[in-house]
This record gives sequence, structure tokens and C-alpha cells, in this order.
Amino acid sequence: MEEKTPTKPAPDELEAPGRRRSGVAGVVDLSAEIESAVEREPLDRVRCVHLYDDRYRCNWWAPGDAEAGTPQAEWAIRAMHRVRKSRFISARLDGGELVMRDVTPVIS
Repeated sequence: MEEKTPTKPAPDELEAPGRRRSGVAGVVDLSAEIESAVEREPLDRVRCVHLYDDRYRCNWWAPGDAEAGTPQAEWAIRAMHRVRKSRFISARLDGGELVMRDVTPVIS
């Protein structure tokens, strides 16, 4: 009896080590690259999620109001992060370089 085991697909030329592949054929997830490339404040944690095509949503998480005057334990400060900023970003690779553009809708 012959037993077949699934094999991993061959890595794409565009894929760098650690880069994730999107569920859509031919689309590479650049979330990790965006997270490390965007500007941030000293205590920010940035999380980026691939939405579709070249669109991503990034959230900048920052500690809550620890400086509001009430002393808190360090673990409490780390556990009480809030989203300080959120943006939609269009990102693509152009000649091996990451090109990003803010596409957050402006609500008037």
C-alpha cells in the first residue's frame, strides 16, 4: 500500500526568511516588514495585519494613563495598553524596497 504525505510548496523567490505568505496565490504578507519600518514613540508596540491585496491595518499600542498620577505596578502598566493610533497602509515591494502609503480614509 502506498502512503502519500503532503509536501510543502517550494519557497517563492520574493519570500525572505521569516516572511509569511498570504492565503491568496501570489500575495506576500509584508506585515512584519511594515511593523519594523513605521515610526513609533518610545513605548509603542506596533501590530500590523494583512487585510487583502496590498492593504494592511496597523495599530500603535501604548501604555494607558500611567503618568496620570496614580502609581501602578510595571505588570499593570504593560497589561493596560490601548490603541494610540490606527492606520490603513498600502504596501508593496519595489525593487526589493518596501514602499508604503497611508490610505486611511479621512472622515469629515
